[in-house]
Amino acid sequence: MLLGNPSGASSKHLNNFLIEKHQYALSYSCDDKIPKWVSWQLNKNWLGESLRQDNFSKDPDIPEGCYAVKPTDYRGSGYHRGHMAPSADRTKSVEDNSATFLMTNIIPQHEKNNVGVWKTLEAHSRELVEQGKELYIIAGGLNSKTTIGSAQIKVPEFTWKVIVVLDTPGIGLNGITRDTKTIAVMIPNSEEVDNKNWEDYQVSIDYVEEKTKYNFLSNVPDEIENEIEVRGENSVRPASQNINPRQIPTVTVSPTPQPSDDCDPNYTGACIPTSPSDLNCGDITARRFQSIGSDPHGFDRDKNGIACES
Repeated sequence: MLLGNPSGASSKHLNNFLIEKHQYALSYSCDDKIPKWVSWQLNKNWLGESLRQDNFSKDPDIPEGCYAVKPTDYRGSGYHRGHMAPSADRTKSVEDNSATFLMTNIIPQHEKNNVGVWKTLEAHSRELVEQGKELYIIAGGLNSKTTIGSAQIKVPEFTWKVIVVLDTPGIGLNGITRDTKTIAVMIPNSEEVDNKNWEDYQVSIDYVEEKTKYNFLSNVPDEIENEIEVRGENSVRPASQNINPRQIPTVTVSPTPQPSDDCDPNYTGACIPTSPSDLNCGDITARRFQSIGSDPHGFDRDKNGIACES
């Protein structure tokens, strides 16, 4: 837990019970029967040739008086046994991989979330590691309103993840600066995320903290923590999330848009502001305009010359 203990978990609280393993750390809720959060490090030292074990099992570290969830408790629920710390992030040894299949690392996850946007963000994380980065990751679920099975396992309404990306592995907190890259997402745990991209659900770390009431970077110096936590993307997301979008220049659409120094020349049919440089389709109202240049914002996902088609 290099970045800190987000919820102040300890061995004294059954609904905020701290379990620390070699492979990851977590806070477990005995009432909800899922982790509140799971925290782990990811660098090349954790990756190897071990195969996916698929040996879901009860966690022997569950405290006395707390129900130990069984793999069969998910049977017939319609939900996946969704990993927080992914199996593919722990392939150095069979022991490491098996640890990810302990039920304290699992939440009920909708298929469209688990094998779609969630999976692609996991893959993106490992791509960053292959580029020589070191990641510190915290993930969990939010707003558990329904349950599954006779064990009454809570089903989160959203899944969230916070990632801190260090350029130089092995130097720990000293590697975190105002320029450190971070990724934070809040993703609906439902079918509405089908065919969406994880980038569509980017938010600031501050936003995830506001919704979860956790403190993710408590070990980072305050002046750095405060700066990097406010950064983030607010893209396309369901209205049920009630996210206030960041301030972005208004995109104006005209059948015959007039040339302007404020309009990006890479697009026609809409006046796309030249700044900020990280706009995406969720930030603008224009749809189905032409991409005629280098497409710096990546609006034309299928490279057919039509930007923001949906």
